[in-house]
Amino acid sequence: MLWNYYIDKYDIFFTIFYTFFIVLGGYFYQQKKIKTDYRYKYFFPGLIIKLFGGLAFGLIYQFYYRGGDTSAYFYNAKLFAEVLFENPKAYFIMLFQDAQSFHPDTYDYTERLFYFRNPESWFMVKLTNFVALFGAIRYYPTTLIFSLLSYTGLWKIYLIFTYLFQYVKAKYFAIFILFVPSVVFWGSGIMKDTVCITALGFLFYEWVSIVKFKKRGLQHFLWIILASYIILRLKAYIIITFVPSLLFWLYLEQKNRIRNVKIRLIIAPFIFVVIVGSSLFAVYNLMQMSDFYRIDTIQNRIEGFHSWHGQLAQTQGQSGYDLGEIEYTPTGILRKFIPAVIVGLFRPFLVEVRNPVQLFAALENTIYLLVFFYLLFKTKIFGFLKLLKFDSLVYISIIFSILFAFVVGFTSYNFGALVRYKIPLLPFFGGALAVMWQLVRAKRVQNI
Repeated sequence: MLWNYYIDKYDIFFTIFYTFFIVLGGYFYQQKKIKTDYRYKYFFPGLIIKLFGGLAFGLIYQFYYRGGDTSAYFYNAKLFAEVLFENPKAYFIMLFQDAQSFHPDTYDYTERLFYFRNPESWFMVKLTNFVALFGAIRYYPTTLIFSLLSYTGLWKIYLIFTYLFQYVKAKYFAIFILFVPSVVFWGSGIMKDTVCITALGFLFYEWVSIVKFKKRGLQHFLWIILASYIILRLKAYIIITFVPSLLFWLYLEQKNRIRNVKIRLIIAPFIFVVIVGSSLFAVYNLMQMSDFYRIDTIQNRIEGFHSWHGQLAQTQGQSGYDLGEIEYTPTGILRKFIPAVIVGLFRPFLVEVRNPVQLFAALENTIYLLVFFYLLFKTKIFGFLKLLKFDSLVYISIIFSILFAFVVGFTSYNFGALVRYKIPLLPFFGGALAVMWQLVRAKRVQNI
């Protein structure tokens, strides 16, 4: 169901008001931090671009697409937020009410909310309602807050990469993490993607703080739990692919700490078995916790994705793609691993662009592809593998990017959906490429 949002004079006033104070706050925050940390040189430019991306996202969906999920989420959240002032008791019951469940005190309100029927969308409405209360229950101010939250998640990823790889120019990480067009646009509006990229940044930052920097404060574990829960409720496939990467990184970190080679040869396989077992256990339980990704139903859902998006491509002229004939068995799916990864990382190509929005994604993909081939050309295959082994964070960033690219490339079957679904991998893929780019240009690969 599409619902469009119409701007009135109050929207204009509150949008200007929120923009002014966020920009002013961001400027003074940068001026304070940059005195002791050069990395904050890019904080304010990144913030401005992110806010612009959020406003552009809202305007394009309002005037180009004439509505969409973003406006529908806000419409449901607006109705939800208004319940707080009309019936506070019902409001707080709804906050903890599951989708499609019945409660006599809330029925009159929930029957008006069409996203109440879907668990993931209903959770998104709850989050949006909370943010909207701080955004004057207006679409564009709420969008600005979403943009700001998303930027904090990206900034945390940027801080980790710039701290661990101080020999890499910060501007490279700013370009590949903060200024990526797809992330700026698709990760700034009132969408599940925006919330997930925010939570992913916090999860990554706190995990590194615990594993790499040995921080043991309770708040770090609470942030990990909260971020993981939010992602699991909205887009479980993100956490399902990210957790194995984090656990594998834990294995590499623990193995590298064992200085004695003989002891490492004895203990490392044991650590590896424990980590792999933990990864499989975690992934299985995460999938079972999500109704959408349960093992006993996921095959039918994938077939449904392919059929639906293929039909849209044929009947409505949408930008679909296919991976050829697929046998929906573990072996048949694995045969499509490489084609799906290529789709997830590098498509749509410029020749596949169907609309102006996809053009930015295609240009972006072309840059990634050129950088990737440049690295391959300069290092050859074995040199490229040596680059991956240079640092465990680079290694797991590429592993996560490949796993995630496979998932979205195999399931999307539509470039319009793909460019949005793939944004969680882009900061990590871009960050890893930035490190390898610097190593090659500094001619350090021979010494790895």
